[in-house]
Amino acid sequence: MSPQLSIDINNELASLSPTPFEPYIFRVDGLLHRENELACEPEILAIGPYHHGKANLEMMEKHKLRYLQMYLARTNESSVDTFVNAMQDLEEKTRKCYAESIGIEKDAFVRMMLLDECFIIEFFYKLAYEEVIDDPIFKSQSTQLREAGVKFKKAIETSSLLDIEFENGIMKIPPLSIDDSTEVIFRNLVANEQYNDLNEPAYVTDYRKFLDCLINSPKDVEILRHCGIIDNWLGDDEAVSSLLNRLSNKVILDSTSFCYSEIFNKINDHCKHRRYKWMTKLRHNYFNNPWSIISLFGATLLLVLIII
Repeated sequence: MSPQLSIDINNELASLSPTPFEPYIFRVDGLLHRENELACEPEILAIGPYHHGKANLEMMEKHKLRYLQMYLARTNESSVDTFVNAMQDLEEKTRKCYAESIGIEKDAFVRMMLLDECFIIEFFYKLAYEEVIDDPIFKSQSTQLREAGVKFKKAIETSSLLDIEFENGIMKIPPLSIDDSTEVIFRNLVANEQYNDLNEPAYVTDYRKFLDCLINSPKDVEILRHCGIIDNWLGDDEAVSSLLNRLSNKVILDSTSFCYSEIFNKINDHCKHRRYKWMTKLRHNYFNNPWSIISLFGATLLLVLIII
């Protein structure tokens, strides 16, 4: 037996920790992966090394940098030096958490740790302090807005489909014709924006998200159609609702530069007003069907007669 072999094995034994460090982050095995590949593969964002560097997930790396920038600003840190040093101290221990050997060199692994961890922290911070809840991504539909006293009107004097206004409880939206070609046109325009520089405004992507916020059911389509905002050439309100919701799937939206943020902020302020909260509750509880209206009218008339 070669003396060097004995030396190598002894060195490996000496490098083992006194207590074995059991990994607890595993990759989905082949059998389960084949059962449902979509459930096992990230579609937009990669956290950790298993899917790090995949071409279809690279665009979100810029968003992680933005979240790191926001985290530094919120914690009054001007540099990442402190955080990089902390990640370097944890690098070896973190690698041992994974069941597989991670073939990423040291600096790249530390960078990945920093971006991923700051992204997660900042996301949950926003969620806890309602920055995500107040985000345009999570808004109410047309039906709920109408219950809160918002009126929809077709914008007539406008030069662009994207020119949407909200003033004094009235939302003016340019008319949109929806037919068999709408999905193809939108998908191509959105794809073009997704693969261009993320620092440029994504007007069509944001407009598509705006429509998705307003429309979640055939009833929402019906409201906008009656106002002349949607011209439905598909013949079915449910088909329009499904199409617009489907267009939102797997599309990256940068909520920090959302084109319609100001409009949604105005809508939020409008809906938070106490008078409109009461109006919403009254409409929902008492005016949601004709029999409720008749009953309330009858009770009011009876009360007047009793007083007289």
